[in-house]
Amino acid sequence: MNHKRNCPDCGKELTYSTKTNLNKAIRKNRLCRPCIQKGNTNGSGNKGRKHSEETRKKQSVANGGSGILNNHLNRSQLGTWSKDVKKKDNKRCVYCGSTNKLHAHHILAKSKHPEWALFIDNGITLCEPCHIQEHKLNGYI
Repeated sequence: MNHKRNCPDCGKELTYSTKTNLNKAIRKNRLCRPCIQKGNTNGSGNKGRKHSEETRKKQSVANGGSGILNNHLNRSQLGTWSKDVKKKDNKRCVYCGSTNKLHAHHILAKSKHPEWALFIDNGITLCEPCHIQEHKLNGYI
């Protein structure tokens, strides 16, 4: 039995072999092949698209961020921050002294205090078990 729906962009009738595939296409707002090939932006057509700085800030705020930090810039900055925090703490967990599986932990969460995200003094070095325990105690896990 075939299941049918219309392309949300051009209205062309689309056929699906199962009800599951139809529901998935509806949920993901999938387009017909010609609309995808034309580069229409519904569904997965946004891959590789560059957004303006203003749009990225709006998306960051909408996703719960402050709009101050952006993913492209901060991956390298946070990597440098992490290395500097571990160096400051002599590459040892400040709670148990372990040197295995070290993480740099933000004392003040970067999501709530983005202005402090890259300050070395806002970080401590924790081993993985202590880091998990720290987040459990503070209600993040």
